[in-house]
Amino acid sequence: MKIFKSAVVFLCVICAIGFVVAATMIIKQNMVDIAINNNISSLTNNVKYKNPVEIESVPVIEKISTSVSSGFYTEIKKQFPDYKVTQHKNIKNSELIEKIYDSLLNDMPVICPYAIIENSEVWTMNYCLVVGIDIPGDKITVNNSYGYTEIYTIKDFLKATRFENCENMEFYLKLGFAVEVFTKNTVYIIEKLEESGDVT
Repeated sequence: MKIFKSAVVFLCVICAIGFVVAATMIIKQNMVDIAINNNISSLTNNVKYKNPVEIESVPVIEKISTSVSSGFYTEIKKQFPDYKVTQHKNIKNSELIEKIYDSLLNDMPVICPYAIIENSEVWTMNYCLVVGIDIPGDKITVNNSYGYTEIYTIKDFLKATRFENCENMEFYLKLGFAVEVFTKNTVYIIEKLEESGDVT
């Protein structure tokens, strides 16, 4: 009987600790969500971003990667051994847009994890290749992993990269963001080694 009571107490303590840890992580993620969701209106009126940029003839992605976060980062670096690949995660809206614009201006597309909504109901976590941006025109062009090109408003694109276009997200996925198995507002910037200042 004492062993049974001890086991019950132990399980209760473990559950309580788990609840506190999970709650703490979710609160931390909520704080990150608030910090990254800044206003980008200053970019619209910035002369630097007045001209749209677009990379033509970028092939549409046909491979859907099953890797996430650090696994995907490792995979991308292997696929581009002659380039410097930098991951920027949980960055502010304005910083994400700036990095996309600057990379496209250097004739390099940008890889972003984002949420795709299927049939107006089901959503999936995936990756896209950003190939064009028109900040004053409020337009971002992406090639997605399902083999076609999409055009987003900047607001809708940012909602997708923050995964806020997903209603009723499962609790385990919320925990996944909290422990950074997945990350929001993340970009993978690819640079030629000579441009990045690295020695080949």
